[in-house]
Amino acid sequence: MQGLPWFSRPGSTRVHLSYFAPLPNDMLQKIKDSWRQFTDSEPGQRFEDRYNRRHENAGGGFNAGLLLHIGAGIVVTLAGLFFLPAPGPGTLILLAGLGLIGGEFLPVARFMDRAEVKVREWTKPAKEAWNRLSPPVKIVLGLIALACGATVMYWGYHLLFGGSKR
Repeated sequence: MQGLPWFSRPGSTRVHLSYFAPLPNDMLQKIKDSWRQFTDSEPGQRFEDRYNRRHENAGGGFNAGLLLHIGAGIVVTLAGLFFLPAPGPGTLILLAGLGLIGGEFLPVARFMDRAEVKVREWTKPAKEAWNRLSPPVKIVLGLIALACGATVMYWGYHLLFGGSKR
């Protein structure tokens, strides 16, 4: 790194960036491992298992990661509530925020486990019907959904920001 010679100079008094954060490959592997553990858990038990894994190695005292997860969960949940009127993304964003909070609070984790089982029951017929469709029909339905989403976004933008221009 030519612009920052202290990165490669032995005996430098500055601290290398890798002392503060794991290398990107390590972070990516940690995310993959966490996701694999999450998906390997049984439906209806995934979020509580994730909560237990997060709190197994937690020592006493101040934990910045806990505050980060709670803060990020609250922000993402509020964003999900804001986008809830939009078809699709609001619900997904809300669930992601609750999932983050569920890693820190056992009652939220248990709620998410119960909700997952109910949602799986409700969506099972639609999933079975989708699996019976041929690939060309799936493509056409995907394009229709994309066009509908784009139309809703266009009109939403127009209604919120378009107004009358005189």
